[in-house]
Amino acid sequence: MAQHVQTGHTAHMPIRTPNRIETLRKNRGWSMEELAARIVPTATASQINKLEKGYTRLNFDWMHKLASALECHPAELLPDPPIVTDSEEKQLLERYRGLSEPDKQTAFRFLDAMSSRKDA
Repeated sequence: MAQHVQTGHTAHMPIRTPNRIETLRKNRGWSMEELAARIVPTATASQINKLEKGYTRLNFDWMHKLASALECHPAELLPDPPIVTDSEEKQLLERYRGLSEPDKQTAFRFLDAMSSRKDA
């Protein structure tokens, strides 16, 4: 009596890797083309789309290229942003992430001045 062995073969389904690339890009008001042009060596909008959708793996090399182009820390590209305890902190963090680099520096100078006054 012959036995039928099921191989378990299924259609190939891509595994999506979640990330925050699209959020960070949109916070800066950039198109996929603009982000792609800021990557060295230049990437394509299609590559950015695949990274944002999670169809291209966000490996070490891509993380550093994207972080450099987005002017952020590579960890900010990951789906779990730093732990924030309350809604005000979350709002502050999201607003900060949407600032340009010069505005981030201004915000730091302001906070530094405010904390110095408190210590005095």
